[in-house]
Amino acid sequence: MHRRVTAPSPFEVLVGTYPHHTEPDRSPPLQPAHTRTAVLYGPIHTDGNAHLQNGLLARNLLVPTDIFPSLGTLQVANNDFTTGRAVIVLGNFRLISNIDFITGGAPALTAIAIAAAIERLPGYDAVAVGPGVVIGYTAGPADEIDFKVEHYGTITNFTPLVPADGQLAQGSPDIEPPRLT
Repeated sequence: MHRRVTAPSPFEVLVGTYPHHTEPDRSPPLQPAHTRTAVLYGPIHTDGNAHLQNGLLARNLLVPTDIFPSLGTLQVANNDFTTGRAVIVLGNFRLISNIDFITGGAPALTAIAIAAAIERLPGYDAVAVGPGVVIGYTAGPADEIDFKVEHYGTITNFTPLVPADGQLAQGSPDIEPPRLT
C-alpha cells in the first residue's frame, strides 16, 4: 500500500511576548511594552487528511544537502519461474512475472526486464546492476511505500530485499516533528 505523507504550506501565527523578564507586581506604567513574535507552524497530514503532528522539513543527516528518493534493492536469486509466479509489490502496484516482466535466460537479463517494468510505473525509477535491481520512488521522498515480494511456487526467486522491513527506505528531505532544545 502507498501511504502518502504531505505537508501543506506552513503558516505564521502571531504570539504576544515580552522582550525581556517582567515583574507581575509592577504597576502597568513600569511594565515593558508587549511585542509580537511570529511562529512558523506547519501541519503534517497522511491520507484522508488525518492530522498527524506539527512538524518541519528536515534533511537527511547522512547527506544533508541532497534531495534523493526512497530506495530499495532486490536480487534475482533464481531465474526458474516455472513452478509458479513471483510478484513484486511496490506501493499500489503489483508486477507479476511473465506478465509485467518477461524472465530472461539469466538473472541479469531478468533484472533488466524488471527495471524496465518499474520504469514504466509513475513516480518510480529503477536500474539493473548485474542480477540486482535498485528501485527509487521519486514522487514523494517521505511517503511510505510497500516493498515486498510474493512467491507462488516452490522456488524463491528474489532475495534479499533491502530494506527487509517491507517498505522502501525513506528518502530526503523527510517530514518530521520539530526538535525542541
